[in-house]
Amino acid sequence: MGRARLHPLACPSWLAHDAYAPGMADEASTIGLDKRKEWSMIVPNQSTQFYGTAVTPNAETPYDPTADSVKFCFLEDPAATPEVGQVWTPGVWQPGGGPRTFVAQCLIGPANGGLVLAPGNYQPWCKVSDDPEVPIIACP
Repeated sequence: MGRARLHPLACPSWLAHDAYAPGMADEASTIGLDKRKEWSMIVPNQSTQFYGTAVTPNAETPYDPTADSVKFCFLEDPAATPEVGQVWTPGVWQPGGGPRTFVAQCLIGPANGGLVLAPGNYQPWCKVSDDPEVPIIACP
């Protein structure tokens, strides 16, 4: 499998960064890479697990985005950005990421309603539906 490069969308008000990276397997989907190109989450094709990314609102006063809707999409082309009409998969907020960092998650895999990805490399994107901002952020 080749490696994908990050192509972050400039968004001054929100940041996304890696939260954790479980497991490896032969037939799998590779999701994201860190800035050092050393980290990726590998999901075996029969595994179902959460992909998570830490989201930090960049605000002068502390802000808790967990009441906002969070969604994910996974693009095979690392240079692509989500288009109008993009299909987004609902995510959830994991409790506890810290006072200014929150973990957004999306279930990947064939069980329990997870998003099934064909084996390949993917660039994950996170969308937080806030008011008035709706940032779309490239995830590591």
